Amino acid sequence: MNPVVIVGGGLSGLAAGVHLASRRIPVVVLEQKPAAGGRAYSFTDSVSGETVDNGQHLLIAGYTRTLRFLETIGTINQLMIQPRPCIVFHHPVRGFRVMDFGEVIARGTSDEIQGNERVIEAYLGPQWR
Repeated sequence: MNPVVIVGGGLSGLAAGVHLASRRIPVVVLEQKPAAGGRAYSFTDSVSGETVDNGQHLLIAGYTRTLRFLETIGTINQLMIQPRPCIVFHHPVRGFRVMDFGEVIARGTSDEIQGNERVIEAYLGPQWR
C-alpha cells in the first residue's frame, strides 16, 4: 500500500498521521521546518534561560479532540492545569482585565452565569455545573 502523504507537521498534520498510523495505514509527514509542531514550539529565552512555550496559549476543556490527541501520544500528563481557572486579557486602551471563572461561578447571579455559560463550559467542561 502506498503511504498517505501529509503536507505539514503542525498539530493537525501530526494528529492525522497518528490517526492513520493507528489503523495501520502507512504515512509520510512532510514538514519544511527542522522540527514538527507548526506554530506550537518551545524556545529558550536568551535573557532568563527559561523555556518558553509558544503556540496554543489557552487550552480549554472544550478542546476535546486536542485533549484526546494528547492522551493518544502519551503527553497529556505534561499539561499544567490551573487549580482556579482565570484568564488575563489585555486591551490596548483599557489595559489588563482578569476573568476569574471560579469567582463568576461562586458569586454570579443566574443572569451573569447564563450570560457566560457557554464560555464557562468551554473552559471548564460540562462538569462545572
